[in-house]
Amino acid sequence: MKTHPFSQIGNQRGFVLTAVYLILALATVFSVAYFSRCVAFVQANERNIHKTVAFNMAESGIDWAISQLASNTEYTGTSAYVPLDTNYMKGGFTVSVTKDDSDPKIRIIQANGFAPSNDPTQRGYQTSSLLAYVRSGSSSAFRTGIFATDSIQMSGNARTDSYDSRNGAYGGSNVAYNGSIETNTTGSKKVTLSGNVMIQGSVTVGPTESPSSVVSTSHNAVITGGISSNPAPVIFSDAVAPVSADGELKLSGNTTYYLMPGTYHFTSMSITGNAKLVPTGPVSIYVDGTIQIAGNGIATSDNRPPNFLLYATGNSNVSFSGNASFYGAVYAPNSTVSVSGNGTCYGAIIAKDYKNTGNGRIHFDEALKEIQGASSGEMTIRAWQEKNTLLWGTGTTTPGS
Repeated sequence: MKTHPFSQIGNQRGFVLTAVYLILALATVFSVAYFSRCVAFVQANERNIHKTVAFNMAESGIDWAISQLASNTEYTGTSAYVPLDTNYMKGGFTVSVTKDDSDPKIRIIQANGFAPSNDPTQRGYQTSSLLAYVRSGSSSAFRTGIFATDSIQMSGNARTDSYDSRNGAYGGSNVAYNGSIETNTTGSKKVTLSGNVMIQGSVTVGPTESPSSVVSTSHNAVITGGISSNPAPVIFSDAVAPVSADGELKLSGNTTYYLMPGTYHFTSMSITGNAKLVPTGPVSIYVDGTIQIAGNGIATSDNRPPNFLLYATGNSNVSFSGNASFYGAVYAPNSTVSVSGNGTCYGAIIAKDYKNTGNGRIHFDEALKEIQGASSGEMTIRAWQEKNTLLWGTGTTTPGS
């Protein structure tokens, strides 16, 4: 039986149509697979980008906390999510700060970074968590010849310079020009220098964009160094006597009073007339009330300022007068320290307000920089860890450097 030619043509057409449908189906499958792969690639790339952004946001949180702790060591963290959206990236952070019971100067910062926000339903949502241990910095209590937390007034013929008592007595090659003065204040003309005052060093004031407005010079007053400002106030802790008080120390007339090496505590201190206090070794004296040093003053052991440290525990006045030389350091951050007469101070002075109306000299002993006692406001990172989400539940973290 012969096949009709039209049947053969129909069969051929059916085959071709089936083949076309099959090819279209395969192309559709491949297109969908390719599209899905592209979408997965875009989403993975977006997640990777957001992961990097989230990590950077967590680091920003650490930096934020450190800046806050520099001015307030009791800072506890952000109260809510802090967005840091820009035209190029979106994200933000949260921060919590806790204390370390083993060291009162250490703070533990937990910073969580988010991208593109803290909404977990957003596309490509990623988080990053950092844990940092920071410690408040400390610096020398005696970092300059004169430090007054509020004001400095100098007139007459007062001068400042420096030396290092570890290299011997002041004079000759043991003279330098680091007799700087410093203050925390930012008030207009809070540092006034008049007469023939010469600061052979620099003047540093509190955090301000116009440090020159804080300093006023008149007549022949000279500052050989520059005028600048600190990034943050220097914090001085109150002096606390480690021993009980023995009453007042009052010397007058021609009295010479010897002190054995050690730590002493008096309710007040007065040296007048030709009286003299003679420590026979390193001595620290804490005084609750008024301190008045005149007459022949204090003969520090070996004339080395670190051998005599005088601490004012309250806010009573401290005054130096007469013509005698004083070798030592005065720590009185809550008191007014007044200097008059023609005496010379070898050492350093810390006061709330400093007034010098005499012709004396301040020779800053750079050996005093070894004595700690002031918080510089600086926070330094001691260690940090990134919490790796791939390792959660294993007790393992990825240490940072």
